[in-house]
Amino acid sequence: MKKNLLILAILFSSILLNAQDFRNAKWGSLPEEVKRTENARLIKEEDGLLVYSGHIDGKLASIWYLFSNSGLYKINIKFQVDKGQDYLRCVDTHVRLISLFTNKYGIPEEGIAPWVRKYASAGRDKRREIMSQMMKEEMTSDLTWKSGTSKIELSLKLSGEFKPVHSLTYTAL
Repeated sequence: MKKNLLILAILFSSILLNAQDFRNAKWGSLPEEVKRTENARLIKEEDGLLVYSGHIDGKLASIWYLFSNSGLYKINIKFQVDKGQDYLRCVDTHVRLISLFTNKYGIPEEGIAPWVRKYASAGRDKRREIMSQMMKEEMTSDLTWKSGTSKIELSLKLSGEFKPVHSLTYTAL
């Protein structure tokens, strides 16, 4: 029995030691460590900041790693969305990320915006109709989840006059 408990303890501690907070990065990592593990293209490097261009959920994004004296503490992901891009794809990505985070971390702290629920439950043809109605006014969806080590914030802002703003932020707790 003691042997089994020891094996479980070793297994559990090795899982914790190898835990990742985002992609291959861990909170407290130094810039050099992130540069060794991040596979996206490094596009900017400054004191306390690394910016990469890469794909998340099939979408092009800029990934901003922010560092303090104690190492990595925040990651901002800004999805690249052109004004002419199909807004449906942007909202589809948002809905997929909501589903992913809800399955992994539970219901978001603020709940899901009614317009997102309506959109997610509609068929593809109905989604275009819903989207054209929604684009007449500004629509936002700001959601927050917490894991054991991270606060995760997912934001989407839509307006018929401007390109969508879609972002994801991880912050160390």
